[in-house]
Amino acid sequence: IEKDGDTYKAYESVLVDSPDGFVRDPDISKDGTQMVFSWKQNDTDDFHLYIMELSTREYKQITFGSGIADTEPKFLSDGSIVFSSSRAIQSVDCYKVPVSNLYKCNSDGTDIIRLGYDQVHTTYPTVTNDGRIIYTRWDYNDRTQLFVQGVFQMFEDGTGQTELYGNNSSFPTSLLHTRQIPNADGKYLAIASGHHNTQKGKLVLVDIAKDRNGKDALEFVFPDSNSQKLDGVDYYGQSGAQYCYPYALSDTLYLYSKAAECKSANRGNEFKLYACDTVTKTQV
Repeated sequence: IEKDGDTYKAYESVLVDSPDGFVRDPDISKDGTQMVFSWKQNDTDDFHLYIMELSTREYKQITFGSGIADTEPKFLSDGSIVFSSSRAIQSVDCYKVPVSNLYKCNSDGTDIIRLGYDQVHTTYPTVTNDGRIIYTRWDYNDRTQLFVQGVFQMFEDGTGQTELYGNNSSFPTSLLHTRQIPNADGKYLAIASGHHNTQKGKLVLVDIAKDRNGKDALEFVFPDSNSQKLDGVDYYGQSGAQYCYPYALSDTLYLYSKAAECKSANRGNEFKLYACDTVTKTQV
C-alpha cells in the first residue's frame, strides 16, 4: 500500500500459488528479506511452516510431522520464530479437537521448544515494539466460556507469562488477533468477539493505561448500532459489519479484513481487505 496525496494505492502479486491447498499466516522478517507462512498443500497434508526468500521467491519447508498442525508463525527480534502448534497432543476439555500451545524454533526449524503448558489454546502470537509476545489465552480455570479469553504476554524466551488485558472480566467473551499499534505504547488493535463462533467480530482499540480489565479500556473503531459493551455474551459481536485480522501499519493507518454485514454466524460472509486513515477517516 502506498499513499499518493490524499489517496492510497494497493499493489498485489502472487507469492505462492496453491489451488489444491491452503496458505495462511504470512509474516515478514524485520529486515524484509524473508517471509514465514503456514501451508497445507492438499487434502492429505497437514499445516507446516515454510520460509521464503523474497528476493528469489524460493521457499523451503522447516517444520514436519504427520497429524501435527503448525500455524500462526511470527518472527522474533533475533530471527527465530514463535508459532502455534498442536504437537502438544492434548484435547480441548469440552470438545474433541486438538489443543494448540505456543512453540519457538530457529529460522531453519531446528531447536523446537515449547513456551507454555496451557490447559487449552494459546493462539495468534504477535510481537510488540519492546519485544514481548502477546497472545490470546483460552482458559477454563475458575471460569466458564462467558468470561473473556484474555490477552496474555511473555518475553521472547517464554518467561514472565502474565495477563495483558481481560483476565478477570466478562466483556467481550473473546479478544482475538491482538496487535500493538506502532509508536503507541499500551495501545492495541483487537477483535471483540464471542466464544462459539468463528474468528470475527468488532474492531476495537485497547488502551491498557485506562484499565487492565474494565470496559473503559476498549473503544470501538467503527461504532454502530451493534456496538454495545455487553457482559457474558457467548456470540458477542456477530451482528452488523464484521472485522478480523487488524494490522496497524502506523499509529494512523489501519489494515483489516471486513465483511459489510454478517450473513451467518460462521459461514457465507464475504470479507475484503480495507485500509483506514484514522486522521482523515478515509476507508478504502
